[in-house]
Amino acid sequence: MKLSIFYVYEKQNKPEKLLQNQKLSSDRIQVLPIKGHLTETGQKQVLDHLPEAEGEYLTVLYEGDRLQAGWLDQACEKLEQSNMAFVMPYIFPQFELKNKCEYFRTESRENREIDIRENQLVFPLELHGLVLRTEQVQKTWRECDLETEKEKQLVYELLKNQPIFYYMGEAELKYLVPREQDFFNCISVLQREWYYDSFEKGILPLLEREAENGEVNMFLQCMTLHMVELRLCANTNNRNKHVISEEEVPEYYRLLKKVLDYVTVETILKNESAMLKVAQKMRMFVVRLKAGRENYYPDVKGSADNIQMMFEGILFADIENLSVRIELINYENGNLEIDGNINDFIADAQGMVYARFDNHCIPVIYNGRYALQKCFGVSYYRNKTFHVSVPVPDSEKIRSLTFGMKADDHEYELQMDFPMQTSRFSKALNAGYWRFGKYISYWKDNQICVEKYTWIKMVKKELHMWKQMYCKTNGMFRDQLPLRMLNFLCQPYFSRKKIWLFFDKIYKGGDSSEYLYKYALGQKDGITKYYLLDESCPDYKRMRTEGYKPIKRGSLIHRLAFLNADIIVASNSTIFAFNNYEGRKSEPIRGLIHSDTACVQHGMSIQKIALAQQRLRDNTRLYFCASKYEIENLSKPVYDYEGYDALKLTGVPRYDGLKDRKEKVLLFSPTWRMNSVLPAYHGESYARDYNPNFKETSYYKVYNGLLNDPQLLEAARKYGYRIQYVLHPLISPQYEDFTQNDLVEIIPSTGEMSYEKLFCEAALMVTDFSGVQFDFAYMRKPVVYLHHEDIPQHYEEGTFHYKTMGFGEICHTNQELIDILCRYMEHNCEMPEEYRAHADDFFYYSDHHNCERIYQEMIKYQNRKEKR
Repeated sequence: MKLSIFYVYEKQNKPEKLLQNQKLSSDRIQVLPIKGHLTETGQKQVLDHLPEAEGEYLTVLYEGDRLQAGWLDQACEKLEQSNMAFVMPYIFPQFELKNKCEYFRTESRENREIDIRENQLVFPLELHGLVLRTEQVQKTWRECDLETEKEKQLVYELLKNQPIFYYMGEAELKYLVPREQDFFNCISVLQREWYYDSFEKGILPLLEREAENGEVNMFLQCMTLHMVELRLCANTNNRNKHVISEEEVPEYYRLLKKVLDYVTVETILKNESAMLKVAQKMRMFVVRLKAGRENYYPDVKGSADNIQMMFEGILFADIENLSVRIELINYENGNLEIDGNINDFIADAQGMVYARFDNHCIPVIYNGRYALQKCFGVSYYRNKTFHVSVPVPDSEKIRSLTFGMKADDHEYELQMDFPMQTSRFSKALNAGYWRFGKYISYWKDNQICVEKYTWIKMVKKELHMWKQMYCKTNGMFRDQLPLRMLNFLCQPYFSRKKIWLFFDKIYKGGDSSEYLYKYALGQKDGITKYYLLDESCPDYKRMRTEGYKPIKRGSLIHRLAFLNADIIVASNSTIFAFNNYEGRKSEPIRGLIHSDTACVQHGMSIQKIALAQQRLRDNTRLYFCASKYEIENLSKPVYDYEGYDALKLTGVPRYDGLKDRKEKVLLFSPTWRMNSVLPAYHGESYARDYNPNFKETSYYKVYNGLLNDPQLLEAARKYGYRIQYVLHPLISPQYEDFTQNDLVEIIPSTGEMSYEKLFCEAALMVTDFSGVQFDFAYMRKPVVYLHHEDIPQHYEEGTFHYKTMGFGEICHTNQELIDILCRYMEHNCEMPEEYRAHADDFFYYSDHHNCERIYQEMIKYQNRKEKR
């Protein structure tokens, strides 16, 4: 027998389909099927069954794997011809790789021998996909003694004994079951053991033992560093799984420091392994963790043409890593108003950044705008954000804008980057231009050039842009060329029109933008108004039936309306993404956009939401609020609205439709959790995919258990109540996971479902932190909060404090909630005076004239915009 195959499966217990393109005959293989949960058995049960392998070689495969034809036979032949530890293919997932890092790929993917002592470009962390010598594996396995991470110890010991393996980069293994590197999908990242036991009972004892015997070898250092970086990267910013609370973070960082004590700064900064490719700011963070110094900056050494930044004599960054990122440029009152940021790799005292225009030097002004990088919900790094006002006096000559830095008695020109949709320019399409006032501007040779506008100049630049877009082999540029050409030809028409473009989620209407659109459409002001929806969305048909004419997402009129709008009215942030201009897709049209954004809010802005709602996110120039507490929150420096006259206390449009028609219905409407949904693979303007791990989350277990609780159902029957559970739009794909009964209706936020109807007809709402609580409280109907002790919270209090300002009782367990609901049902679900007073204090208006007030503010802004 030649090859033993451990085949891990959940449903299909035979690997015939998996092996059908392999050359090994059935008499030459031993299949050892292992049934169980794929994410657990791969590391546990397979190891326990290793002694059962009888073939000369062994491998571990999973249900859903796809192998390149003949790969197993080729790997066995390679081991027969050499004394190498094992053969490893190029391993990558079948699903979309959201973290953009192909961990198991060398740059050229060539077949090659790898000596792990000298080269850590790629290395395995588990047996899956490897072809190994059975005798050596079984012998080494008997010597593995760690409580956890035994599989990593096994791989380490194998390579310690024989440090050379064969990487067959031309052979592919495509896997379906997420590995720990796939932290967007892998369920392991939701378990505390992955964060603590992997180090405390696994790698740390191994490191301590190896250190006693001498220096920890480079492979073990790289494996350790990879494990640390995985746990950090899996919980940065919106990826936070909330497994480790903010209060636990300092202690957890001390654990990571213990581990990093065995990893050198040189390994952190210089290793080029595909397994260790992380952002530079993350490398800096790891160095700071190792040093135990939160504000640890590199030493700076300047020369005539470069700046070097070094930790412990190891190069960390140079002048190329200090580019100025231009995030937004506007032209107002004769000035270019520029917002940007730069890496915080040099302490303020060591370097000064300035803009230079027409030989005038203007220091940038640093501000407190949100630019944080967070890990486990706690800030670990912040880019330096700045604003600079550049006067543009009248002139016939061509002038240029550059950025520079003074540091270590030298001056350096800084490169410019344009990372945002609102950056106006693109390096990839340097033929682009932006017209403002009497001028036309463009990027050339690391300068923003400004010259007087003439029609001939614009035509020449437009033709140059067409040529450059056509010559680009990247489809997202060439494919947009017909639209750009048509838009240019239509400018005599659009230049005479004023356009407001309204949208909510696009895949669903019925939110604030729709309410305001309907009101504004009835006003005779000469402004063309469009409301945007997916044609397949039920709300599209509904609005057509009501006599309105929403435009279809992706239609020609949609594309042209977006490019020529004066004001974009949106209830959700990331307006470019909602219009299918995610990331670099926006580069061909950045200089054409002249719209400003008016935010009419999906929820209330009373929590810490600067990441999504700061001014620069969408060039937001009007932000309509319902409460003084929203104004207080949004006036903080992190949002950067102060001084822009953007915040307006008018009310929220959809509140105009909230009129109490109470029936005997308990409405459950919690918000979502980041660890309960899959990432936005198709973009923020599309519904999320089904999450196969959802039923493993505490979120599901708590709410599904609550909806089927015998005591709650008995009380509902006794008092004549029904229960409706409204799934958040991001949770709606999990509709069929919930258990329904005769009293409970599960309602996904899709199709013809109407929030307004549900809110108006319900008698009481149960929520956690969802913004829908404010819709309910606006009608002065009771709200009860479930801040469950078992569900990770991703709400950060801003200016709304639940204990002192909330509209109802706060519960922390299902039983506590059930007892309160029974009491409310017994007394006809009346809102207590205490909470009614809270609602009276919170809402500035309680009428149904919100759209009217907002419309008047928008007209004022439109008039000011035309005079600029």
